[in-house]
Amino acid sequence: MIIQGYVFSILYVLLCVAGAVVLHKFGVPKKYTRKFVHIFVGFEWVILNHFMGGGIHFLAVCILFTILLAIDYKVKLLPAMSSDGDNAPGTVYYAIAMTVLASVTIIIPQMMMPFGVAVFCTSLGDGLAGVFGQAVKKHNPKIYGSKSLVGTLANLAVCFAVPLVIGLVYSYPITVWQAAVIALFAAEMELFVGR
Repeated sequence: MIIQGYVFSILYVLLCVAGAVVLHKFGVPKKYTRKFVHIFVGFEWVILNHFMGGGIHFLAVCILFTILLAIDYKVKLLPAMSSDGDNAPGTVYYAIAMTVLASVTIIIPQMMMPFGVAVFCTSLGDGLAGVFGQAVKKHNPKIYGSKSLVGTLANLAVCFAVPLVIGLVYSYPITVWQAAVIALFAAEMELFVGR
């Protein structure tokens, strides 16, 4: 199972990156190809959790991708994943956050489901906030910097649904009130801290 976890997780991420490269070649703007990777790479957690559970192997995959993304950020191997005029290595920060959370699950295995919630709130919530925020032009005022009302509401809705869906799929006890608190916190973080 462990070897399958490595193989499937690496292939899945390469497929996500290849999808972004193909979309970029067909003229899809970088802001959307980056969001494509951002949204879909979160599902890596499902593969790693299924094949590896929490542990050193899960952490090893996170470290590997952190290193590869840091190299890509420095040398710009994949233009479909880099952003124009933005010096912040957002994809590297994302991988570092996953590495830190994977480390925590080694010490506290019970944190695996909260780890999954965090990953999906980041990948789906933050990613779809950008997509909806950029796609809806009318009646979409900016509420903080470049952040829009529609993008923030999309993030809030997705981050409310994520813990409830994970609770259902993995039989993990979570209440509607807990999901609401998570959604408010995640939306606030994306609004004031995210790029």
